[in-house]
Amino acid sequence: MFDTDNDGLEDGEEVIAGADNFVTHANNSDTDNDGLIDGNEILFIPRPFQHETNPLINDTDADGMLDGWEMQVKSTEGNTNSHSLWVAVSTWDRPGCTESTSNSCLMEPGGYVWINWLGGFELQKKYEVHEMNLSGFDLPGNTLCDGCKGRWALDPSLNSLKDDTYDIDNDTLANGAESPSNWNTNPVDDDTDGDMLPDGWEVEYSYEAINNNLVDNATISAYGARGVMDPSMADSDLDGINDGDEDPDSDGLNRTGLVKKYCPGYNDSTNAECNIDPDTPDGMKFYNNLENYTNLEELQNGTNPVSNDTDGDAWEDGPEVYYMDHDDDGMATGWEYHFEFDPFDGADRLVDSDGDGHTNYCEFKWDTNPRNPISFPGQGELCDPFEGQ
Repeated sequence: MFDTDNDGLEDGEEVIAGADNFVTHANNSDTDNDGLIDGNEILFIPRPFQHETNPLINDTDADGMLDGWEMQVKSTEGNTNSHSLWVAVSTWDRPGCTESTSNSCLMEPGGYVWINWLGGFELQKKYEVHEMNLSGFDLPGNTLCDGCKGRWALDPSLNSLKDDTYDIDNDTLANGAESPSNWNTNPVDDDTDGDMLPDGWEVEYSYEAINNNLVDNATISAYGARGVMDPSMADSDLDGINDGDEDPDSDGLNRTGLVKKYCPGYNDSTNAECNIDPDTPDGMKFYNNLENYTNLEELQNGTNPVSNDTDGDAWEDGPEVYYMDHDDDGMATGWEYHFEFDPFDGADRLVDSDGDGHTNYCEFKWDTNPRNPISFPGQGELCDPFEGQ
């Protein structure tokens, strides 16, 4: 028998209402153009615990999201990531699993990604229950999983429970807003493009930048982007720098001022010693990092990435945050960020991270490198690590 369009259905099955009870197009693998081949709508559904969809209607449950997009699985051939997130608030059994002393089929509550029939479920849960936004998301007993309290984050089948207005991945974009007709992002991944910025955060401030005339649509469109931070593009302006590392509102610190502070003799050929030398790779990284107050840092500190003075106090965000001391340990937050300390944990003040006999606080006080044992306060540069405490 023949399957002309390679959709899993023999031609004879497509031209009559056969086993699937539908007449579909024998020369078109996806009769309703919903991204789901005809064979996968009823007879060969691409994931477990799933009712069939209608191969003649591209949005079976009429929720504004295409069936194939809601039921999308990982495909190397189609270059797609899975949208199939199984959400369970009770224990459940993996389908096709054989229980043994070395293999448990019982799964804990949480959010699990279904790869495809070849890969099955990822054994490591993507989300804990508390990490998902389940407000109003009904999870009754499901007969398809032997009564477990679980359902797909997106279910395109007829009469399925409502899912378009929910935001399971907690990125502040509802599932419907993530669909191809809108932002075309992954509804079960809070950072679709992997630029360290949540999808909804990128959308919110992209809109603000456009509304405030900070950018124009023509320039953005030329890059194929829909905002200064397109949630489906890691590098929205195609300049080789990920959106998380950009500083669109230019509110970083003044580099020249920093060099003068950390290296007073930087322009004096007879006195050009620096504790953090801007001509070394580490020193250059230090100053360059401070020059930009990036989108990621704005996210971490709750400031606006498209406004250089979020609170309107005439002090730009980058310098204001850098010189803040969030954990009251006497070391500037920005300095702690750079040297990979926790700016919200004051205990690192008294630690000697590089083992040179000087605490991190004393290295901060005298502008030396706390990660380099040959960089430490010099003679006469005194420090009491408990001062001011």
